[in-house]
Amino acid sequence: MVPYSRNRNFVGREDIIDRVQGLVEDTRHSRIALCGLGGSGKTEIALEYVYRKRGECHIFWVRGSEFLKFSEDYEYILECAGVRLPAPDDENDEQEVLFGVREWLESPDSGDWILVLDNADNEENFKVNKGAISKFVPQGPKGTVVFTTRSRQVVHREGCTLLEVGSMTDEESGDLLLRRIDNLGPLEEEDRRANDERKKDLLLRKFREIHREADMTESILSTHFITFDQLKEQKPAAANLLRLISFFDHQNIPEDLLLHSGLPGTDNPIDFRMAIGALMGFSLVTRSADKLLYDLHPLVQQSVQAYLSYDETCHWRATALEVIWRVFPDYDHSVRHICAAYLPHALFVTRDSTDANVGLICYRMAHYLLEAGYYNDAEVQIKRCTALRGNTPEDDPDYIAEINLLARVLQSLGKYQEAEDLNCRTLEVREKVLGPQHPDTLTTTDHLAIVLRNLGKYDEAEGMHRRALEGTERNLGPDHITTLARVDSLARTLQDLGKYDEAEKMHRRAVEGCEKELGSEHPETFSRIYSLALVLRRRGQWHEAAEMSQRVLEGREKALGPDHPDTLASVNSLALALRKLGKYDEVPECHSRALGGRLKFLGLLHPDYLASTNDLGVTLQSQKLYDEAAGQHRHALALREKVLGPEHPDTLTSLSDLALALQNLGKNDEAEKKHRAVLKSREKRTLGPKHHSTRDSITSLAKALQALEKYEEAEKLFRRVWRRTEEAFGADHPRTITSLHRLAVILRERGKLQEARKICRQVFEMRGKTLGPDHPSTLISGHNLALALQDIGKGGKKFAEAEKMFRRALEGYERVLGPEHPKTLLEIDELAATLQNLEKCDEVEELYRRVLGVREK
Repeated sequence: MVPYSRNRNFVGREDIIDRVQGLVEDTRHSRIALCGLGGSGKTEIALEYVYRKRGECHIFWVRGSEFLKFSEDYEYILECAGVRLPAPDDENDEQEVLFGVREWLESPDSGDWILVLDNADNEENFKVNKGAISKFVPQGPKGTVVFTTRSRQVVHREGCTLLEVGSMTDEESGDLLLRRIDNLGPLEEEDRRANDERKKDLLLRKFREIHREADMTESILSTHFITFDQLKEQKPAAANLLRLISFFDHQNIPEDLLLHSGLPGTDNPIDFRMAIGALMGFSLVTRSADKLLYDLHPLVQQSVQAYLSYDETCHWRATALEVIWRVFPDYDHSVRHICAAYLPHALFVTRDSTDANVGLICYRMAHYLLEAGYYNDAEVQIKRCTALRGNTPEDDPDYIAEINLLARVLQSLGKYQEAEDLNCRTLEVREKVLGPQHPDTLTTTDHLAIVLRNLGKYDEAEGMHRRALEGTERNLGPDHITTLARVDSLARTLQDLGKYDEAEKMHRRAVEGCEKELGSEHPETFSRIYSLALVLRRRGQWHEAAEMSQRVLEGREKALGPDHPDTLASVNSLALALRKLGKYDEVPECHSRALGGRLKFLGLLHPDYLASTNDLGVTLQSQKLYDEAAGQHRHALALREKVLGPEHPDTLTSLSDLALALQNLGKNDEAEKKHRAVLKSREKRTLGPKHHSTRDSITSLAKALQALEKYEEAEKLFRRVWRRTEEAFGADHPRTITSLHRLAVILRERGKLQEARKICRQVFEMRGKTLGPDHPSTLISGHNLALALQDIGKGGKKFAEAEKMFRRALEGYERVLGPEHPKTLLEIDELAATLQNLEKCDEVEELYRRVLGVREK
């Protein structure tokens, strides 16, 4: 006695069917309840199960949604069983018939049976032995009663073993979809190919509960409408809460959002628990197991919206919007989790709405999305906010705030020119309306300065930063968080100008101040440490830079998440520091993560992605993978020319790095042309003659000329670099010593041996004093001094001193790198050659045998 045909498309749910079978076989469980949301598949599971059991026992299917349907189906049981009772004359006689059905089911005459009571949702009909339906349901161990219901209260009252019915798995949904497509019938070959493509397309998506959610059937709507009527009459507070929830996003609805909704009863914990408990009892909403979050089934959401009149729909949609407008907070780091939790619901209620409150909600969402690193989404929301405003006076404070936020978003997206234009416009209005020293004016001044720095306009940016900092210090004091942020911004520009001493002092001030005011784990503190690590890396303090970069990375992963743009910037910074330390085995993973993350979240044309692309090329050069490096630099150069322009400092960096890669590939003529182009632009058009990048360009060009044996011009350039470096850093600075070292090498190649020897000795002594005797750079200097001594001391006193320097260098390499390191072996070769000239043949043979033994291994 089953009124429905078997569902030929039924798939999956085997775990639930197996559990039903296990409970049926266990005589301790004579009542089983399949409980879940409307449309979750309870009836389909019960139907499939009883079809599998046909032939093993009697099957009876009874509708439990209302008494009349129940009594009609229940009386039919006797007719199917061949038991005849007198026809009922009145209501009492009808009840006697129903009790007769119950008695027959409880008797031995009925045999083995399964009774399905479908859609047993109305709690009024199920009050143990007093309910209009429940009093007729058989008791005792005989047979098995299977309830399908949305009400946990019914499950509890009827003493059922509960089986939860949730969503289908992705695999089950995909199988169901394929089966339904395959049942479309025979197709022509062309149609079949199109159908196969459709299958592939659909299977790429996630499907859940396809069979029940494909359309809102009349039976589901009817069932839900009955429940809504009951709620409205018996539990009006729960009914109102359901109406409100139905106009939020259906997933992850925070309890806190409902408690602050302002609905009557939600401010009282007991009343709220009763209301939400009623909704959960009817399986209209479910609660997360470990969080105070609620879900509303999409079918229930659609049913509620279909149930309400037009006026009611407008009222509750406006109520939901007003709630979000009131509770969505202005962004601050301390409320970021609230913003994240409310965001899906804010997006849902503002969708397609032009209500007056939408603009403010969009502004707040945009601010949160910007700080959370979702720059594209932030742009959508802030542009929608400005569009909704319509014709507004340009000096309206709220409008200016929106334009200011839009400029920040555009800057974060790498759209620097647009950001500069908006910031200039905002600054002009704020200076006019608020005055040049107003905090909002100074904020815009700082934002404009940051954009100018991003555009490579460093001198102009420095002036704007100093103006913003001075005004902020006057208004707020030297230790205020905003002041420290301005200190950090100015110091970043000073870095780009090569003013490292001043920059480092300012960065350390900002770090110490933020740690004191905000603590060591605050994102603002991590930003200050990140900036300090940048200047330390540029100053060659690589160990400290790597340690700080690692600290910032770990902190940002925890505070912001692994894919936040700031976190990815820390990954990239760590890669650069590790490369400088020669830890090449750790670098590829960092580069891969930074590149992949920035491409995914920022896009192919974002300046940060282009920076990672170029940085990877530099690392490849360090590993002597010059072809691959050149490819990376060409890619970065082409995109930077397109995005930033050919004269932007970052574009020139890519061009310079490409030239170095070509030089390492032996393509010196091409490299020379590119180096000259970079130097001309940096010296005369963008950075000026004293900038550190300009000095680097002179050095790179000199090296290219040296490789082309254009020694005279190369020497002039190396002398120029040395003088400018000494002027910028002082005579004892490592950079100055390095420039002297390069000059000594070109002097040896030009045959100016006396001057070369003098400079080599000076470099060796200075490096030993500043870096230590066993530093690799000191050992290289000792080696070069030995070569210079050889050049001018063939067979004489200088030659003996050269032997001494080679031995000293060899001992250092053995201590630092080990006896079998390639550099150690090269030093042995040089010492052996020197000893051979001194006719110390026995030791020469011994040294050559030692080298041969290692290399043969």
